[in-house]
Amino acid sequence: MSVRIVPVLVALLVGVGLGLGLAMFRPRSETTAVPSGPGIPSDPVREPRATRTNRPPTTDVLLRPDQLAAALAEVKAEPDPEVRRDRLRLLAARIAPNDAAASLLQAREALPDELFAIFRNRVLELWAPRAPQAAMAYAQSVLPRWEREQCVRCVLQGWARHDANAVVKWYAQVPAGAERRKGTRLVAEALGLYAPAVGLQLVKSQLVGGERRDFLQPFFELWSSVDAGAAAQAGLRELTGADQRSVLGVLLARWAQADPEAALVALKQRPASGVGRELWNSFLDRLSQDDPARAAEIAAEVDGVTTRMLLLGTVGRNWAARDPAGARAWASSLPKGAVRDQVTSQIAASIVESDPQGAADLLIQSGAGSRETWMFRNVAAALAESDPKAALEWASHLPNSMARRDALSGVLETWAADDPVAASKHARSLGPGQLRDQALQSVVNMWSNQDLAAATEFVRQLEPGRSQQMLGQQLAWRLAAEDPQAGLSFVDSFPAGPARNQFAANFGVSWAQNDLEGAVNWLKTLEDGPLKRQVVTQMRDVWVDQDPDAAAAYGATLADATLQREYFSGLASRWAELDPEAAVTWAKTLPEGEQQSSALQIVAEQLSRTQPARAAELALGLPADQQNGALLNIVGNWSSMDPSAAADWVARFPAGELKEQAEVRLVDQWSGQDPYTAAAWLTQQPAGKARDEASVGLARNLRDLDPSAAAAWVDAIADPERRLNAQQEQFSWWYTEDPASAQAWLQQSNVPTEVRLEWEAQQVQERPVLVP
Repeated sequence: MSVRIVPVLVALLVGVGLGLGLAMFRPRSETTAVPSGPGIPSDPVREPRATRTNRPPTTDVLLRPDQLAAALAEVKAEPDPEVRRDRLRLLAARIAPNDAAASLLQAREALPDELFAIFRNRVLELWAPRAPQAAMAYAQSVLPRWEREQCVRCVLQGWARHDANAVVKWYAQVPAGAERRKGTRLVAEALGLYAPAVGLQLVKSQLVGGERRDFLQPFFELWSSVDAGAAAQAGLRELTGADQRSVLGVLLARWAQADPEAALVALKQRPASGVGRELWNSFLDRLSQDDPARAAEIAAEVDGVTTRMLLLGTVGRNWAARDPAGARAWASSLPKGAVRDQVTSQIAASIVESDPQGAADLLIQSGAGSRETWMFRNVAAALAESDPKAALEWASHLPNSMARRDALSGVLETWAADDPVAASKHARSLGPGQLRDQALQSVVNMWSNQDLAAATEFVRQLEPGRSQQMLGQQLAWRLAAEDPQAGLSFVDSFPAGPARNQFAANFGVSWAQNDLEGAVNWLKTLEDGPLKRQVVTQMRDVWVDQDPDAAAAYGATLADATLQREYFSGLASRWAELDPEAAVTWAKTLPEGEQQSSALQIVAEQLSRTQPARAAELALGLPADQQNGALLNIVGNWSSMDPSAAADWVARFPAGELKEQAEVRLVDQWSGQDPYTAAAWLTQQPAGKARDEASVGLARNLRDLDPSAAAAWVDAIADPERRLNAQQEQFSWWYTEDPASAQAWLQQSNVPTEVRLEWEAQQVQERPVLVP
């Protein structure tokens, strides 16, 4: 669809001063005001004065608006698409800031969508550093939404290239909500590309909780695309806990591509087990694509059979993609056991498309079939492409029942793509049970992709019972999307009961996603009873997503009080997620009493994910018997966004059970993101039940990063029974990761000798050492 600018807005933009009721473009020595609109703060902000050194140079020969039409026509006539794109960018560089909006309006009429997007994006990049507020106002006016997001991206990147601190000031004033979440990602991309030092300072000084997590991934990813080594080294210094798991592995992998030995030195500062496992896997995944032998050498030296098995499997998969014969020779040189089975399965997965028979032989010869049954589905499907009956014969003689079942499904999926009738006959000939059910699912799934009516008729003709019900649910989504009338007939063909109710609900949800009006009209014809209850309950969220006012109005007509109560609870939760203030307004229109307070409690919980202070205000207005639950939920959500602020709030709670529970919830959330800061806070809290309970959650979140510190927190629990339970959990976990360290800690702990000996014996019995 063509991107159209709101006509009135553009006319105003073109006007003197680029108005919008705001001074969005003034001489560079004047104060500018941030434009209003979705995601744009309305309070004025003073920008640093521009200098000739931080603005892009102006093209010597500017293009007047009256010259643009001829220039664009000349570019459109250029036959070479690459030359066309280059010339459009050059034209964009000749547009004066005062003429930008008018030129874009003219280009929108003259150019097709693809060429206009190229011209527009370049104009915005160059407009932004000279007149950022006017450029941002234009970007915010663009429709549809995804085009607007791209325009804002161009403005922020052009702006950040020349004045990154001004971008940070703009971002600081964007109000909380959906627009700020989008802005977080776009600002992160811009700073990662053009001002990583400013981005790092923003991470350290301003970002917390969910906003910090939203920023880190795009920021470091874009930075590493420009300077992988600097980004990785900064990540190693700055990232901890959950941030490491989501970001640092990517950074090290990119650094490994540029300088594998330097990246390896840095990587070895992190353990290969626990949270470090993902880092090591990302690193070796990248290295094994270039130098699989070196990657295999590094992976083979890692301690811990489970971790080593994972890492060598990654190496084997990439090695086989590059050199199948070399990978197989290397795998055959490994000692028999779990590690070689894992490596062999990964090699088979890599070669299955090019050599399915070789992959099948490899699985059987290695003995991997007893553990890696997931591979047999893929191998059997590939074998069936050339000879389904031979593939069935091969699958039927597999010794492992799970491998046999998965292989049969793979064969039937491929067979059904070519001859669904023959494949369905074979599936029906199987004896009743899980094997037959899975075989029928595979056939119907493939058949319905090609001929929905035939697949539906096949399921209709099956004998009533488990198989028909299961396959009917499988077809519900597709029937609603492609042939609702056939779906309604199918509903009527089911006997009354739970299977019919579930099919109708699945069908209704899918229909509402594609045609809300049609689905709602059908819903209103249903008689009260179990079928209607299930359809209403499952369709509700889809309805709220598209028309919450109508969904709320329908809920008010429900005669069944229980159904209405459940319906309103779900509606409140969903609506609050989409538009919390609108949900608050609606909830306050409900009759005073349990129904209203329940809806407000649910809205408050959802609101706490983005506006915890507002949520707390709502919760404090609830009846006393509902306040505690609501406040605890707010603590949990607030802690994931801004744990320090949540801690300050919890500190003001009156002493008692609520405060104790809130502290436990706070530390559990906080330590999942930043266990060291959470530990520092918990150290300052008085001894007692709350501190003991919080210590348990802290230890769980800390042990991947620092098992010794986690053990120290467990040992410090005051309550003897609670301490002993936590110590057992810590030892059981630690023993699976590092038996020697776990036993060393247990020897010096305050666990009674008889209990310690019992734990050690239990671990040896339950976890025999795997043969490498």
